[in-house]
This record gives sequence, structure tokens and C-alpha cells, in this order.
Amino acid sequence: MRKWREQFRRNPGTNDCAQHNEKKLGFKSWMLVMLLATALFLGLSTVSFAQEGCTPEEIQDPENTDCMPAGDAQRGQLMFTGETSFNKSGAACVSCHNVTDTLSWGGGTLGPDLTGIVGRLSSEGVAGILSSLAFPTMAKVYEGKQLNKQEQADLLAFFVGANSRPASSFSWIQFWWGIGGFIVLLILQNVFWSQRFKGVRKKQIGGGN
Repeated sequence: MRKWREQFRRNPGTNDCAQHNEKKLGFKSWMLVMLLATALFLGLSTVSFAQEGCTPEEIQDPENTDCMPAGDAQRGQLMFTGETSFNKSGAACVSCHNVTDTLSWGGGTLGPDLTGIVGRLSSEGVAGILSSLAFPTMAKVYEGKQLNKQEQADLLAFFVGANSRPASSFSWIQFWWGIGGFIVLLILQNVFWSQRFKGVRKKQIGGGN
């Protein structure tokens, strides 16, 4: 130990401890550089355009359907369920359509299930439908209430994310809600109509007209 202290006093830069500290400092510096580079990459990626080669003006141009903004699946789900209204107050998609596990009570059944719509029509096909809404029923419902480009992009992102889910052919939740509602109606009918019959019987027994 005494020999080591003497060597440390004479030449502290060559001892094992100093070398270890230098290596440790170098490792920390390397990690710091990597973290800064990762943060810079993520920051640049968040401001990048949704499609390569598109300018901000082209993305905002409603007539330019080739350049779309980046979509957000969470916002798309809120618009699909009606929790967030469309810009022009169009009807929520869930009024006529369903996507598996989107609502606890399921969606509408007037239109087809859209869980795997991207797999069936491709992203480009779904984007074309969202931009035109050309089906007769949809055209009537959304007349004068077309979706803007951001709404189209958000809905498309939602459908892309939902594409991996299995489409539900039958909703047990809707079934049990229906059974429960039927029971409630029977109870209400029994309460109100039984009182009505009792009032009629009393008049007949008492000789009333």
C-alpha cells in the first residue's frame, strides 16, 4: 500500500485508478453523444412531412390528394366513435360501421365492418374512399360535410392500426344489451299496464259505466 501511494504521488496520471476514471469518463461521453443524436433524430422525424417530396403548401392544399399530412390513429379513433366531432359536423362513422374493440357496445350494422378494410382495399383505396365518400348512402349523409385532409389522414391511420384485429361477426355485448332492454320493457309494461287493468276492473265491479 505504501509503495502504491508513493507511486501515485510521483506520477498520478499512470496509475490504475486514473486510467479507470478516464475510461469511465470516455464511456459517459460516448453515451451522451448517442443520446443527443437520438434526440435530434426523433425531433427531426416529428417535423418531417407525411410524404417525401411534399411541401407544406401541397399538404395543406385540399385539392392535392397526393400529399397528405401525417395521421394520428388515436385522433382517428375518437372521430370514428364520435367522441371528437368532424370539422363540418358530419355523422360519426360508428353510426353505420363497426371496428372490433372500438366501443364496448359495438358499432352500427348498416354499413360493413371496417376492421380489416385496409387489408381488403389497401391504404390507397381507403384513402380514395375517405376523400370522395362516393357511395350513395355516404354521399347523401356527408353532402356539404366532406372530411378535410387531416381528418382523412387520422381515420386512415386508425384503420391501418385496426387492420390486424379479427373482424367480429357477432357482438355478444349487443346481444346482452338487447336482452337486458327487453327485460326492462317487460317490467315497465307489467307495472303500468297492470294498474290500468285494475282500474277498469274496479269500475266494472262497482257497476260503473
